[in-house]
Amino acid sequence: MKCPVCDAGALNGARFCSRCGASMTATPADRPRGDLGSSMAKGAMIGAVVAIPVPFIGPIAGAVVGAGVAAYKTLSKD
Repeated sequence: MKCPVCDAGALNGARFCSRCGASMTATPADRPRGDLGSSMAKGAMIGAVVAIPVPFIGPIAGAVVGAGVAAYKTLSKD
């Protein structure tokens, strides 16, 4: 028998998990979702990785646009 929350092995007939304390007799609707924390951690990690380059994108984009405008003005003079 395995715990429905932490997947630890348990003795047959056990009412509670010896590792996490979850009820072994709870119905699936009553059981907490064991994977919610890990999926939230993955989402937070992705958000942090995406947020790293954000402060650099603005100045770089501004420099590229500014250089483009200056080049356009210089090259388009009569």
